[in-house]
Amino acid sequence: MPRKSATQKPSTRTSAPKYPTLEHVDSDYQTYVRAPLSSSWATARRAISSLWQQREFFVGLAVVYLLLDLLFVQSLAQFDVSKIKVALNMPDSLHPNILSQAFGVYSSLFTKAATGSNDAGGAYHFFIVTLISLVTIYALRHIYGTKSKRVQPLDLKQSIYQSTGQLVPFLLVMGIMAVQLLPMIAAFYLYMIMVSGSIITAASQQTVAVLILIIISVLTAFWIARTIIALYIATLPNMRPMEAFSKAKELVNGRRFSVGRKILALPVGLFVAAAIIVVPCLLLWGPLAQWVFFMLTGFGVIVVHAYLYTLYRELLGE
Repeated sequence: MPRKSATQKPSTRTSAPKYPTLEHVDSDYQTYVRAPLSSSWATARRAISSLWQQREFFVGLAVVYLLLDLLFVQSLAQFDVSKIKVALNMPDSLHPNILSQAFGVYSSLFTKAATGSNDAGGAYHFFIVTLISLVTIYALRHIYGTKSKRVQPLDLKQSIYQSTGQLVPFLLVMGIMAVQLLPMIAAFYLYMIMVSGSIITAASQQTVAVLILIIISVLTAFWIARTIIALYIATLPNMRPMEAFSKAKELVNGRRFSVGRKILALPVGLFVAAAIIVVPCLLLWGPLAQWVFFMLTGFGVIVVHAYLYTLYRELLGE
């Protein structure tokens, strides 16, 4: 048996990290920089810039979402402008306050897109949104994890295959977030029942009801801030849900107000941005607005994750 040389150098190989990741910090989050958060507008611009770097990929992903929606969910039927006008007791023809009418129809479209479908298509819609979310997060991690200015183009099919490894932890965190959203969902449901049933008709009553909804929404945003960040940590390889919550608590601790404020800015920004596109289409031709709004929903999931993932990276000090 040959003897080992006395001058042999010890091995310098290091064991692989317990949680391999493309993040700029190590797996235990020991080296992240606790920097102040930027404005919501700056976060949105950075998110859009990250999407633009892989624009072909994300356009293809949005097309996949829309095709799956047309095949299994058929949410385009929910955006029928003529039916919405009938439900809102609006004439199908133009009336003097046409801008107010268009904005009312748009608000109904936005509400339908946010609440989703209640029939069997809702299960398909949940599966499609989950798949698109995982692929989007996988692509964003690739973009932010690349040190060079030139990002290598992503393959859509390969990304779909590789992005679902953390499906179970992702779903578990989503389940916890759904429970946390129940108070806000119940408040909106009761408000819609009271409005549709003419229980609250006076302007003062509606003002009080809206103020209560705003307060509940703000409190909910602060409550789910840690869970939203945990959602992105849970997609890291070999990450368990409870460990994701623990690491999210470290990142959000002491900055819950700033994180909650930026989370609240997201639906407001989406509502305004989509209104700038959809309301003029409603003024021109209803069916055109129906298709335009449907196509915007295909990019909505991607934009939401781009904004929130960028917020997560800012919490890491990047």
